[in-house]
Amino acid sequence: MSMLKCRFIILISFFFVALGATVYGQDKLTMVGHFEDENIFFSVDSKAVFYNGDVVVVDLNRSVLHRFSDSGELTQVASRQGRGPGEVGHPAYISKTASGDALLILDNGNQLVHEFSLSDFSHLNSRKIDFLISALSRASVIDGYLALVGSKEGSDELIHLYDFQNFGHAASFAEFIDWDATGIETINPMIRSQLYTGSVIGSGQNLIVNIDAPYIIRKYDSEQNVVWEVEDAVFEKPWDRHIKVTPEQYSVGMYSRIWTMKPLDQSSFLVQYVVMEGSRDDWEYWIDVRSVADGNLMQRFMLPEQMLVQDAAIGENGDVNLLFKNVADYTFASYRLKR
Repeated sequence: MSMLKCRFIILISFFFVALGATVYGQDKLTMVGHFEDENIFFSVDSKAVFYNGDVVVVDLNRSVLHRFSDSGELTQVASRQGRGPGEVGHPAYISKTASGDALLILDNGNQLVHEFSLSDFSHLNSRKIDFLISALSRASVIDGYLALVGSKEGSDELIHLYDFQNFGHAASFAEFIDWDATGIETINPMIRSQLYTGSVIGSGQNLIVNIDAPYIIRKYDSEQNVVWEVEDAVFEKPWDRHIKVTPEQYSVGMYSRIWTMKPLDQSSFLVQYVVMEGSRDDWEYWIDVRSVADGNLMQRFMLPEQMLVQDAAIGENGDVNLLFKNVADYTFASYRLKR
């Protein structure tokens, strides 16, 4: 299997603020587009991607796809909600295919993985998979494989690779990191796995994986030996005081965490994390740009507004095009980040 034979990176990313790191880059962030329509109110679960200069917004609550031009004009709307062929019961997560021409939708309602064309929103295929899709599932298409993050029955690993052609299970790896919470070992492993949400992206033939909290970065070779590790202990362990576990039940409150990661190019990737201290109005939304080669911090800044990264791409002159969702009103905007 080519992915496992080649050298790869697993970056198990947990939440941190680097000791002594310089904060810079916010002054290089410029808004270039805004995407909303007065007749549409996107839900809190809406997500968006870039496609050939357009922005495609998927409302996960309603299974509706919207296309906006780069000028912000709404040009296409398509509903895909339902239980029939080519319909989506309840979307849990979206991801572009490796070619960037199609959109994968993980369907929690129908337990299917759907593929839709990004050019016209037509349905391409729907397939069953040996993986329990939940509201916390995340996925990415990497080097011919569908990489899924989460719990798989009979496995303690975090990442599960499936051949993208036939969706057969190819490999699982990356063990869960133990949480330091009294009593956590008493709850069902499938339920406990909900505390280990994360995401996976690719950078060439490398894999980059994060668990939402805390924030540690590790690089592994193809034999799963640690090549380097970047860790920062400046942050107090917020997850300890937000997890309540008894033999009968558990609950998890809001805690600071990595929100998402996005590949930029062969040499760098983006990490967004959210500092959830105080009231929601006080939460801070941060961006890191890191080196794939050694994990070193290349850029770090706090966003001027509470925004969540949806997609990222390298634009002209090496600038980074970023697509954000505004947390206050669920509208979308594109920005350019000078590097």
